[in-house]
Amino acid sequence: SGDGSGPITWEMGTVEAGHTIQFDLFAQVTASDVVTNTISVTTTTAGDQGEPWEKADTWLNAVILNDTYLRVGKTALTNNPTPDQDIVFVLEVCNDGQTASSEVTLSDDLDGALSLVNWWSDDAGWTESSSDSSHLVVTRPTIDSGACSSVFLCAHLAATAYLGDLLVNTAQIDAANDLSPDDNQAVWEG
Repeated sequence: SGDGSGPITWEMGTVEAGHTIQFDLFAQVTASDVVTNTISVTTTTAGDQGEPWEKADTWLNAVILNDTYLRVGKTALTNNPTPDQDIVFVLEVCNDGQTASSEVTLSDDLDGALSLVNWWSDDAGWTESSSDSSHLVVTRPTIDSGACSSVFLCAHLAATAYLGDLLVNTAQIDAANDLSPDDNQAVWEG
């Protein structure tokens, strides 16, 4: 356990043979030239036969000028829904640049006929900042360069919705170091 610039330790308990445990670590870069991160594994198991070089690894990278280009996209897994039905939306935030982004805020405003049921992500790091029946705000410490991260949102279409009504749903992103603010909004209509 720990935070700041010192060591951070995770107690993993017993790890069965052949199993893999993965961690996602988000850190703020405060250096101006080169950053490094070293991970090492220790065990209390008697007779551990691994080699020392197998139990440690170091990542090293140069700090470069900001080249962050974020964009957001929005699709529905259920187009043209019927009244009293759930709709699952996929909000995808991508970084087309060569540097990782600063903290990303993703907000979603639902049409008046839609109400938020829940949200989730298969990508670590997304946390809820606020929500109500028609609005969701989530944040993530960063979107890596050349990567995308998705948030899934489930909304319920009111039983009182009329056939042929236009539904409009808007997603918006914000990050302090994004160099392309013209593609930070995505609108879904159904």
